[in-house]
Amino acid sequence: NALLEALSTGLPCITYKGSSNVEIVKDSRLWFSEEEEIVGILNRLTSNYFDYIPQTLSRIDDTINQYMLALIG
Repeated sequence: NALLEALSTGLPCITYKGSSNVEIVKDSRLWFSEEEEIVGILNRLTSNYFDYIPQTLSRIDDTINQYMLALIG
């Protein structure tokens, strides 16, 4: 899954608030409910990029486990 790979490398990921991806993308500043919000999120992200990069990176297997727990419940 591209989302898991991106998160494991520290890339900030924008995600739809109504999906299970919010269980993995912990930074609520990167969630959107309406398509119109994406442009604003991208503007904030590009203006303050280093504020969105995690201080520590998750191991990909930990990220996958979090994803699977979110899917299974």
